[in-house]
Formats: sequence, structure tokens, C-alpha cells
Amino acid sequence: MSHGDVKIVETFQSAYETWPPIVKQMWDLYFLPEIRRRVHNGALKEPFQLYALQYLISLDGSITIRINEEFRGYAKVDQYRTFATGEAIFIDDIENITEYDLPISLLDCGHFTMIQTRSGWSVIFNFRMGRSKSIEMYESAEQYLQISEIACDKGFFGPSIDTLFSASELIAKAALISHNPSVSISKTHGTISRSINEWSRLGNIDSAFVGLFNRLGSERPNARYGARADQVPPPTKDDFDLIRAMIERGRAVVVPRVGLCGKKELTK
Repeated sequence: MSHGDVKIVETFQSAYETWPPIVKQMWDLYFLPEIRRRVHNGALKEPFQLYALQYLISLDGSITIRINEEFRGYAKVDQYRTFATGEAIFIDDIENITEYDLPISLLDCGHFTMIQTRSGWSVIFNFRMGRSKSIEMYESAEQYLQISEIACDKGFFGPSIDTLFSASELIAKAALISHNPSVSISKTHGTISRSINEWSRLGNIDSAFVGLFNRLGSERPNARYGARADQVPPPTKDDFDLIRAMIERGRAVVVPRVGLCGKKELTK
């Protein structure tokens, strides 16, 4: 098969003709130009066999293209044969890919990944970025939540409100990162507050959570600096339950479904 001045083995032709438009667009915009560049500088020798293509976009907007053995990831697969424990798994051993995700080291990237198996090409994509940062923020939010509950049980209502606001702010930031990467470097309350309220007006996050976030934000100065007589009411069980639910919901979106439980990483 020839794409201009690039020659790929003929078995690629039938696969290419069946691809939907979005896959052909990724090929035309990103994969083919990179392949052509490598052919021209001698990094790829023609004709060559393609079995994996991966587009990665980082939080800073930089793009990396990985070809064949360069790609990485974890997957659940329908296996073509039986494997012994610890045995290497190769592309030809895979009948079909049922789930795939990036390794932990690449979770802050969005990706578009194509992998050839015995039954054809599998296409997997997830353009959420900053997932590793989000996971860390949800873990920190859980810690602040627990501290807030302990403080409330001890009657330390000011610190309870202060730390519960910190938990809610971490949740907001974690939810925003993949859609607005600039939030990942923001350290100001105002930027996060404006962004999460705009996100809520678009219907993209639980409005009850944003309402609690706003309330805690308004109560926090008095809870931290106000006179004892002016202290605001303590958080309620419903407040704690909502924050915990948002942490669990957020983690379910960003934590990889494969790759954290001893699954084998795909290689050539």
C-alpha cells in the first residue's frame, strides 16, 4: 500500500478502507506525517508492518506520536492461546482488546491508540488529561474530609469548615483539570471558584456540590478568623456525605480500570 511516498505492507490496505472517518482523519493529520518524516530520515525502512499507533497530548499541548514497539499501555484482552504465568504476551497472541488504558506514567496525557490484533484493529481513545494529578487531588480531598469529620466530632467547628472547604476545592480542581489544563497550575481560590461555577452552569458537574462549595467558601473566612460568637454552624452529615460521594464519583472517572491490578503491559 502506498500513501504518497510512503510504502506500507499490502495487508494494511484492506484495514484502512474499513476505518471510520475519525480514524482516517487521525491517520491523515498525525500518523501519516510522522511516518513520512521517519521514512525520510531513515528511521523507518520501507515497506514496513504497522501494528500499533499512538497519539499522546500533554497538559502543555505538546503532541507525541508513538509507532509500533514505542507504544505502551495495559489491557484486558480475549486471548488467542493459553498463557503460562509470567509468560510474555505478544500482539499476535491477542484475539481482541476489551479494555485498554495508559500506564501510570502517561495518565496526564490524552490519547488516541490503535492496536492490531488477530481480528483487526482496535481503536481506543480518552482525551481526558491530568488524570494522574486528579487522582492525587482526590486522595488529598479524602484526607481533608476525614480531618474535617474528626474536627467536627471534637467540636472544633471552625477547623472542620476550613478543612471541608479544602476538600471541596481539591475536588473542584480535580474535576476541572482534564477540561481546562490551566487550572492545574492555579493556586488561587478565585480562579478555581470562577471555573467550577462556569462548569456548573453548563450542567457538567453536580450543582448541589457547587452550592456546597460556594457556601463553604463564604463561611471559611469567619470560621477561620471570626470571633467565637460569630462562628457559623458546623457541617452536617449531608455535607460530609456529598463530599465523599463526589470523591468516589470523580475517582471512578479518572482511575484506570486496567493496569493497577497486575495486568501485563502490552509489548511487541
